[in-house]
Amino acid sequence: MEQPPIYVAQGKNKVCRLKKTIYSLKQNPWAWFEKFNITISGIDFHRCHSDYSVFVQHTKSGIVVLTIYVDDILLSDSDSTELLETNEYLKHYFVTKDMERPKYFLGIEVTNQKHSVLFSQ
Repeated sequence: MEQPPIYVAQGKNKVCRLKKTIYSLKQNPWAWFEKFNITISGIDFHRCHSDYSVFVQHTKSGIVVLTIYVDDILLSDSDSTELLETNEYLKHYFVTKDMERPKYFLGIEVTNQKHSVLFSQ
């Protein structure tokens, strides 16, 4: 990375220190995921040992499962109250858009039925 010409001081060798990662850098996805991991662990989500893109939170009334792929997040739970609280928590730290019930996620069709969810590919 080179210092922009507008910031070059006469006769001095100075460098720019980045306070956060730049979007196009190779490290950016890892830095974002690390920030996400730290943020979500603040409300007792634990990363699944068999799949690092799945986070689980055990609550008094059930369980909340958060699945993440790049910048898509799928939240599922056994209690809608916990889902709303998790969604509000994420909105506080990240720019989010609630798409309601998914129809597709990672190429998998999601069909909501009365007491269940059907996945098909």
